[in-house]
Order: sequence, then structure tokens, then C-alpha cells
Amino acid sequence: MSDSKPIVVSGFWGRGNTGDEAMLQQLYEFLSPVFPVTLSLDRHGAYDGFWNWYPYNCCPTVHQLDVGPVEADRAAALHIGGGGLGLSFNGAQLLHAILANVPVLIAGIDFPSAAGDAYLRERSRAELITRHLSFVSLRTRWSYERYSMMSGNGHLGADWAWDLPTGDVPDKWSVPENTVTLVVREENGPEFSPQGGRIELLARKLESLGLQPLFLPFSPEDAREMRKYASSERLAQMRECWWNPRATKAVVAKSRLVLSVGRYHPLIFAAALGRPVAYVETPRIPWQLKIVTICDDLRLPSFSIADALHEPGRLIREADVVASFDRSFYSERLEDMKYRYMQTLKSHL
Repeated sequence: MSDSKPIVVSGFWGRGNTGDEAMLQQLYEFLSPVFPVTLSLDRHGAYDGFWNWYPYNCCPTVHQLDVGPVEADRAAALHIGGGGLGLSFNGAQLLHAILANVPVLIAGIDFPSAAGDAYLRERSRAELITRHLSFVSLRTRWSYERYSMMSGNGHLGADWAWDLPTGDVPDKWSVPENTVTLVVREENGPEFSPQGGRIELLARKLESLGLQPLFLPFSPEDAREMRKYASSERLAQMRECWWNPRATKAVVAKSRLVLSVGRYHPLIFAAALGRPVAYVETPRIPWQLKIVTICDDLRLPSFSIADALHEPGRLIREADVVASFDRSFYSERLEDMKYRYMQTLKSHL
């Protein structure tokens, strides 16, 4: 095995999306002791100053439309990963790597849920791609079963961020023991907007039950949205550390309860820590399906906004009950994914 050529790691990087940054950190720490790593991302959409974040400050980055870095004489393999990014993500480097006979590994993702039926209808075309993939690991059972309808080379894996270490809460931040951390994804639809008033009403009902609301954005876009809710005069405070997933996870670790409205990784963080957590359903697609499927995998409660408002006490009780569930099976899936991933790499190099 040669360690002179890097693994090109492509994903939704550099945007300050807490979940993606968490996945990247764990993926980088998995690969970098064995291989050099080059990060492939959309430089035009990346957040200004991302190059100062970890691990971007530890390795080179390239634009995802640049196919030169995945030439056979420059890359050991191409990794494509992150959330629901599936078979068509970063098509230029993906196709170029396949044509150059560079191993392509896709791991820790969902089956592309928004286009799932289209992929299945065009099975013969999709198989032109899947037959050239060296390794495919899906992070939910639903995704694995769906992908298996199209290809026999899938593996049931897990989310890379599951075992992200917990960092420290930033200095001077107060996270009281009765904190209910609210993560509200931007663009969840009119009823979840600040003007819709539903989130504010939910926060006030939880406050009446003795909890102290805290807004915790998982992206810069979330932060822009949550600033409309969060102020010391109006409702609750907001804490921003979306670019630092370990600090974000530290806030989750100190929370009495975590509620996610449209975001995936607050559920992963809280479930991995054994903290009470629930999902408040939104009408938005495609991310609704991937969240429903991870809730099913990890046995996490989900509520409509109407039910959450009508019975906030039941929401808290159900979140408390499932917090202590044994989820070691998911850790085992992650370790199996890592083992098979590395064995696949070594077999090609």
C-alpha cells in the first residue's frame, strides 16, 4: 500500500453545517493516520474563513469541479460522503475517477431519498454507476434496504459523527441544568417561521413546565433564522458555535432536553450521549424522510407541532424514556463500516 497519493474526500464541506463538519472531522481522523487527505468542496459556496477551521487547516483543499486531483497518478481513491449526498453528488470527480479506474467509496450517507423512486425506475442506468463503486455503506436500515433493491453491494453502516468527541462549552456560556435546547432548521415552512409563531409558543409552553429555552443553530443559515426568535427581551438566548461541532455537542451534553425541528444531527449528538431528545416534524422534503428513518433506527420519538403544543409534558416523558435505550448496536455498525472501508482501501492499493 502506497501512502504517497492522497485520498480525495468530497462532501458538503466548508459550509459551517455542524453535522457535515462533525462527519468530516471523524472521517479525517479515521483516514489521516494512514493516508494523506485532500478535501474536495464547493469553494464558491463555502463560508468565508473556513480554511481556518479544523481540519481544513491541516490538509489541502480543491474545488469539486477540478478533476485533476482524481487522476490515477494523483489520487489513491475518491471518497464521497455526507448526509443525503448520493450517487449524483460531485458528478465530475465521480465520473472521472471511475473512468480513471480510481477506487470510489461512498460511506455514511443515506440513499438519495428525494430521488429514490427515480433511481429505482432507472435501475439499469443507476447500475452503470453502482457496479463501479468499490464500497457503499448506508447509515440507516431504510437506506440500506432501498439501495439493496438496486444493487447487491451495499453495506449497513452508520453516521460518521456518531462517535464525535464532546468538546468544551465555550467560556462564559451558561447552560443551566433545566435547559431545553431548540434547533430549528431554516426554511421549514410558514408555520415554523418566526411569523408563524408556533416555535415561540412551544418554547413558552416548555418554559411554563420549568425548562429554560436555548436556541442552538446548526448552520449559519439556522443562525439567521433563529435570531428572529432569540433575544433577551423577547424569548430566549441563542448560542452560536455551529462551526465547532465538538463545542456544539458539549451544549447538547449539558441540556435537559433537545428538540430538533428539521435537523438531523442534533438527534445523532443527543442519542449518542444518552440525552433526552425528540424530533418535531416539518413538512419539508427531502430532509424529512432521512430524519424519520434515523428516528426509526435509533427509536427516537417524533411529534407533530400540533401534538407537541397540545401535550408538551408527554413529549418530555417520551424523550426521557428513550434516553436510556441501549444503542450500542449503532456503535457496532459504525466500527464494522470503518473496518470494511479500510479493508476495501487496502485491497485496491
